[in-house]
Amino acid sequence: MQTQGGQARTRALVGALALAGVLGAMLVLDRTGYLPSVYRSAKVGADLIAAALVVLAAVAAAFAPARRRAIHLYAGVAILPIALGPWALAPAGFVVLVIGVARLAWPVLARLVLVIAGWLVVPALRIHHLDGAAQADTILLALLWAGLLYAAFYLVIERARALPGEQSSVLADAHYLLALPRLIAPFFQPIAPSDLSDRERKQMTWQLLRNGVALAAYALALGVGAQLLDRPVRQLEPLPVRLGAEVGLGYARVAHGIFLAIGLFRLLGFGLRPGFHLPYAARSFPDFFRRYNYYVRDAVLSLFYYPFLGHLRLWLPARLAAILAAYLALIIGSLILHDLLVPLSISIEPLETLQQLTGTWRLAGFVILWSLIILPHAGIAPRKEPPRLWWQDALRVIAVDAIIVALWYVHTR
Repeated sequence: MQTQGGQARTRALVGALALAGVLGAMLVLDRTGYLPSVYRSAKVGADLIAAALVVLAAVAAAFAPARRRAIHLYAGVAILPIALGPWALAPAGFVVLVIGVARLAWPVLARLVLVIAGWLVVPALRIHHLDGAAQADTILLALLWAGLLYAAFYLVIERARALPGEQSSVLADAHYLLALPRLIAPFFQPIAPSDLSDRERKQMTWQLLRNGVALAAYALALGVGAQLLDRPVRQLEPLPVRLGAEVGLGYARVAHGIFLAIGLFRLLGFGLRPGFHLPYAARSFPDFFRRYNYYVRDAVLSLFYYPFLGHLRLWLPARLAAILAAYLALIIGSLILHDLLVPLSISIEPLETLQQLTGTWRLAGFVILWSLIILPHAGIAPRKEPPRLWWQDALRVIAVDAIIVALWYVHTR
């Protein structure tokens, strides 16, 4: 019989092979045009990156979490120059800046302003000093950079809130900012450092491996489906059918990146939640907000809503403070940081993109959706509802989805 250590090494080896399979499938699909082009358009040695990641992940998975994090960090530092060339200095410098700023004894707002000033340097350089071809060549940097924005905010604020015995080490902070899935699946990843730390497993388990492979495979299927069905969906008639299909494709595009990154995190030993929980089965708009990309929801609530609410309740009635705090949190945390800064930072035509993102109908769609989420229960403790029949719940789900499709039409008009 295998010893406990032998079983752990077996699981680590299987995890490394699973990671190799996921990376191989991702690169083949990317090279053949079945996934949104990231590594192909970035013109980097993707095969070399993938091979290095697999080897390092196999070594890291066999060690305890403390050593595993160090190996992950060394892997990220080693791979950055391969992936980004001289631009690797930018994320390395930004990580040093964020870790240093998080430890300053300054007001939190001053630290956040300093972080965002440092973050804006790279988008400004790409937009003003690179032509279209050069911007396309640095798209991997732009995607990685977009993912660092909320991570930096999280690190500063969680560090400010931590008690003396709860403060994280420099290694833990650096590992969080340069976690390998950020490079493998660069996208907007608002995962809290505390969440990442709490869900790290001391040893790889078979269940975690199965969950990681299943979620990564589902992510690749969503990406391929969104790529293949994009043109046919645009030709569907009548309009309600086309809009419903477009809503589904929008979900697939967003969930693809998040599911892929979380699947990779799981194969590296972190039992993270997937990020979505059947959002189109929601029976109300607050319920939809809890189910759809709840990492963004958690970030908006933790980083913006609760601080705003704490200050506003000193000056305003409780219900009015809750409503105003919710709108401010969504405007700053969702609209400005997520829906404006991130797309602009990766856009080749930022002025045209800004015009599209700030269109009257699009902003109106946001305001309507926010109001449907905020106003029904803002400042009021949820009341326990009486049991309903299945068809009553089904009607509520249909009504929510119908309004979402209508808002999609307003949003994209």
